[in-house]
Amino acid sequence: MECPACSRHDSRAFYCAICVTNRLAEHYSRRKQYRDALTLATSKAAALLQPPSASNVLGVREESVLKAEKWTLATRLRDLRVASEKTRESITADREALEERRAALAKRKDNLSRARTLLDNLTSPTATASTPASLAGLQAQQAVIQRQHQALLLRTSETRLILTRELLSVYAFGSLASNRPLPSPFKSPSSSTSSISSSTSSVPSSLSSTSGPHVIHLPTYTLAHLPLPTISSLPTLSPPHLSATLSHLLHLTRLLALYFDLLLPFTPLPSLFGPGRPGVRAAPGWGEGVVSAGGPGLPTWPLFLSRSSKSSGSNSYRQDLSSSTMLIPPGEAGGQQSGGRELESTMREREKRQDRMKAVVTGAAALAYDLAWIVWKKGAEVSVNELDDLGSLIAKAVGGLSVAPGTRGRPTAPPALRPHSAKFPLDFSLVVSRFTTPRPNATTKGDGITGEESAEEEWDLV
Repeated sequence: MECPACSRHDSRAFYCAICVTNRLAEHYSRRKQYRDALTLATSKAAALLQPPSASNVLGVREESVLKAEKWTLATRLRDLRVASEKTRESITADREALEERRAALAKRKDNLSRARTLLDNLTSPTATASTPASLAGLQAQQAVIQRQHQALLLRTSETRLILTRELLSVYAFGSLASNRPLPSPFKSPSSSTSSISSSTSSVPSSLSSTSGPHVIHLPTYTLAHLPLPTISSLPTLSPPHLSATLSHLLHLTRLLALYFDLLLPFTPLPSLFGPGRPGVRAAPGWGEGVVSAGGPGLPTWPLFLSRSSKSSGSNSYRQDLSSSTMLIPPGEAGGQQSGGRELESTMREREKRQDRMKAVVTGAAALAYDLAWIVWKKGAEVSVNELDDLGSLIAKAVGGLSVAPGTRGRPTAPPALRPHSAKFPLDFSLVVSRFTTPRPNATTKGDGITGEESAEEEWDLV
C-alpha cells in the first residue's frame, strides 16, 4: 500500500522507506510460493516418469492395469447379479411346482383312501343291489342303462320304418309285377314290408322287349305313378317325363339319407341350378376325373332337360350321343344341300344336345351311386351291374327294416352301419363311363341286347 506522499506524486514514482520495505517483502513472498509450486510440479513429474521403488505413488501403466481390473470386476459383479436373479426366479418356480405336487399327492391320497373304502364296501358280504356304492348296485345300474339303450335303438328303428313307409307311400313307389296296394305307414309291418322284398325276388330286375334292332328295357317299378326307367333307357324318354322322374328320385334319395342319418357322396339339391332345376353336387373328395356340367368348384350335374330340348324321335338322344361322325337325319338333308352354314349349325346343336344328355345321365348315375352307397352302408354288397335298375336299388335301400318273428309288430334293432374308415368298392368314374361311353356295333348276348345294331342307332348306354 502506497503512502500518501507517494500517491501525490504525479510525474514519477516516489518510494519512501516504508513502501520499499513492503514491496520487497511482498516480492520475496511470491517468489517463495512460485519456487514451492515449481518444486511440487517437478516432484510429481519425476514420480510419474520414474517412480521410486519405495514410494506409494503409481505409474501410468500400473494405473491402467488397475482400471482394467476394476471394470472386469464390475462386469463380473453385474453378471453375478443377473444370475442371482435367475436363480431366485427358478427357486420360486420350483417351490410353486413343489406345492402343486404336494397338493396333487394329497388329493391322490384322498382318492386312494376313498377307493379303499369303496373296495371294502364292494367286497363286503352284506352289500346288496340297493346299495349305490356296491358292486351289485353298479351292475344293476349298468343293466338299466343297457335296457334303456336297447329300447332307444328299437324306437329309432321303428321311427325309421314308419318314415320310410310313409315316404314310399307318398311317392307311390311300387312294383309293376305286384298288384298289391301300397302299405299304410302306420299299420303293422308284418305283412307290408315283405311286399317289396318278395317283388324283387319274384320279378327279374329288367324285362326286355325286342323291337327292331334295339332292346328296350321295360320298367319294373313305378315312382309317383310314373314308370321308373333304367339309366340306360333315360335317353329314350321325353324331356318332361325325364325331368319329372329324376326330380322325384332326387327327393326320395335325399329323404332316405336323412332318415338313415348318412352323408351321401353326391348331395341331391332340388334347386341347384335355379327354382325347379334340380341337380347333384359332389362332396369334397368325390367325383374326381368326371367332367362337371357346372362352373369352377365342386363338380355338379343337372337332372333336368330344358323345355327347348325337343326330340325328333324316341331315339334322338341315343343317336346324338352315339354318332361320332354326327350323321344328319333325313329331315335335315335339305339343310345340307342349301349350304355349309346350316350343316355347321345342325352339328353344333347336336353337340349341345349330346353334352346335355351326357350331363343328365351322369347326374342320374350319381343318384344311383348314392342309393348303392346307402345299401352298402347298411351291410349289403352291390355291384356295378346293379346300378342300372334304380327300382331294385331303392328296394334294397329300404330293405333291412324287417320284423323278426315273435316281436308283435315291433322292429328289431337295426344292424350296425359300416365304419367311416371302410372304403366303398365302386369307382364313380367307371360307373359314369359304363353309362356314357358309346359301344361299337356287335351282336351281344347276356346283356339284354339281341340282333345287329344299325349304323344310325349305334349308341347303347348299357
